[in-house]
Amino acid sequence: MLDALRPVELVAGVGRSVGIGAGVARRLAHTGWNVAFTYWTPYDARMVWVAPTSVQVSEGQR
Repeated sequence: MLDALRPVELVAGVGRSVGIGAGVARRLAHTGWNVAFTYWTPYDARMVWVAPTSVQVSEGQR
């Protein structure tokens, strides 16, 4: 049962656990919000997500 005193938030786009939507939903939940979220698996399945494994800095940018 939802606590009537806790704020409620709907977060859309929480399909990827490392995405912005998931991060927002997770942070809200950890700070006491009741969170509802949406996602669309077929969309994420057909996207080519590129997650950088390391940050490369050229010599001139250090």
